[in-house]
Amino acid sequence: MCVDVSGAGHSEPIFHTEKETKSDLCELAGIREFVRCVCDASALDEDAIDQFELATSEAAANIMRHGYKGRTDGRIQILADTFSDRVEIRLYHWGVAFDPGPRELPRVDTYQEGGYGLYIIEQTVDEVRYSRDPRGRNCVLLAKNRRTD
Repeated sequence: MCVDVSGAGHSEPIFHTEKETKSDLCELAGIREFVRCVCDASALDEDAIDQFELATSEAAANIMRHGYKGRTDGRIQILADTFSDRVEIRLYHWGVAFDPGPRELPRVDTYQEGGYGLYIIEQTVDEVRYSRDPRGRNCVLLAKNRRTD
């Protein structure tokens, strides 16, 4: 339900911060900067930070375009938690809920409108969940694990 701030099986976060933004595509640069600042303080490597930044930006853009249907007066609350082994970002909104049901992979041999953002998100994070909390907020949870190789 995205209400457990400690994540599945994780202890209390080492660091927690929040940001609220409008559902305006012009806000994406600020969202990417927020994610980078959160991740810079974690133990994620540069490649993982780039991927997490991209996934969060794609999720936020999907909320703006599809959840709020392009309206710029919606709100998105972004909560970030860092743990010893991962970083989690939750994007809450009051727009149309997303149904992550079965879908086809985007085709790379022909032009296809849509579907690439979801594919990018799923390929660049270790966990993605879509839910609705008891207060009626939709939630997209994105998590990136710290590699210990």
